[in-house]
Amino acid sequence: MPGRNVVRRGEPEDSPKRFFRATISKELEARLDPEHETLLETLRVITKDRAGSIDCPVDDCPLGVTEKKISPGQGASICICPQAEVIFETDVLRAHERFEENGPSEQAFTAVRQVIEQLTLVNILRYFERTDSLGVFRDTAFIMDGPLALFGMPAWLKYHIEPEIARLHKKAQEQGDPGILLMGIEKSGQFLDHLKELDWMEKKGPGQRLPNCTALAPDIDYIHKHIVLRPLDAKPYGEATYYGRKVLYKNRAGQHSVIMTPIVNDSGRDPHCVDEAAFPRLGEALDLMDELSTHLYQDGFAPLVRAHAHAAIPLRTGARILTELFSEE
Repeated sequence: MPGRNVVRRGEPEDSPKRFFRATISKELEARLDPEHETLLETLRVITKDRAGSIDCPVDDCPLGVTEKKISPGQGASICICPQAEVIFETDVLRAHERFEENGPSEQAFTAVRQVIEQLTLVNILRYFERTDSLGVFRDTAFIMDGPLALFGMPAWLKYHIEPEIARLHKKAQEQGDPGILLMGIEKSGQFLDHLKELDWMEKKGPGQRLPNCTALAPDIDYIHKHIVLRPLDAKPYGEATYYGRKVLYKNRAGQHSVIMTPIVNDSGRDPHCVDEAAFPRLGEALDLMDELSTHLYQDGFAPLVRAHAHAAIPLRTGARILTELFSEE
C-alpha cells in the first residue's frame, strides 16, 4: 500500500491519498479462483441492501452536505464538484479518512488489511456454496488469526458479514451437515489477560487454579463487570464490531487462549445467553485447540505458527523486492 510522499508516474494531479484509494480499489479486484467472484464482487453482494451513499473524498469539496453524496456505482463514478474527483466504489470502506499525507497512516493500513482478511474469509465460504460443495464444511475448520470482528471506519461491515456467515451455516445444516466450523483466535488482549488472572494462585503462582480443559463462556453482564468495566446497563460490549462470541479456554496442556465462534442464530445474538447453542461446533473447536497446540511459542497454536511462517518474507527476498519496487527500470 502506498504511503505518504508516494504518487504514480504519469499522473500529474496525483496525490498520496488518491493513489492509496486507487490501490484499494485495485487490490479488491483480486480473484482467488478464475471461476469465482472477486473480493469486490463479494463486497457488493453482501452489502447490496445497504442504504446510504459515498462522500466525495475531497476534504474541501465545495458542495453542500446533501449534494456531496455520491451513490455507489459499479467500480467508479465522478463527483460533480469542480475537482471532478474520481469516486471509487471502495471509498465506502472509508479507510482513506485515516490516511495522512504528511505523517504515519497505520490506522488506514490496518483498516485495509482487516477488510481484506474478512472479505477473503467470506469469499472462500461463498466459493464452496457456488461450487455446490457445502459438504466441505463438515470436515474443514476455518481459522481466523484474531477476533471475528472489524474495527474503526469499516466496522459497519460487521452487520453484513454476520448474516452472510449465518446464511451459509444454516444452508449447510439444511443439507444435513453440522454447519460452519469457524474459529477466531486471540493471542492477546483483555480477555486473555483475565483468563490468566483467574488461573493464578497466590501461593502456587500462574496456571495453577483452573484445571486443564476448562472452558468459560462469559455473558455480557460478567464481561461488563469483570473484564471491560462498564455499567451493566451500558450498550453491550462489541455489539457494533464483533460477529462472534468469546470463550476463554485452558487446554489439556495448560495453555490459554480466547476462541471466538460465529454468531449464527438467536442464541448467539443474545449477549446474555451462554447456552451451547450460542457457540456453534464449540466442542470440535476446543478439540482442535487441544490437538494442535504447540510449545514453540507461549500458548502457541500450530495452524497460526505455520501460516505466519508461510506469510513471512525472508530478509534477502524482501530486500530484492524493495530494490525492484523502487528501481527506475
